[in-house]
Amino acid sequence: MHGDGEEEGEFALVFTGFDPLEAGMLARLLEAEGITCRHLGSQHPAAFGVGELACEQRLEVPEVDAARARDLIAAAHQASDEPPVE
Repeated sequence: MHGDGEEEGEFALVFTGFDPLEAGMLARLLEAEGITCRHLGSQHPAAFGVGELACEQRLEVPEVDAARARDLIAAAHQASDEPPVE
């Protein structure tokens, strides 16, 4: 996912993984919170002749938003680790 083209300055890596669904959901979460997010590695893996879990997924955000983005990602991971409420 890319922002609206207004991003300037340095970007910081805030997530790496091999699950494209997780990376996509986290990218949408960051964008919903107003953080420009570059989702690298999101090209369709079949174009390269590999399985979808073979391509590393990376999320980058402007350096000024990196700490907040990391906090949001950590909170999302913590929430997904909790057992469902019955």
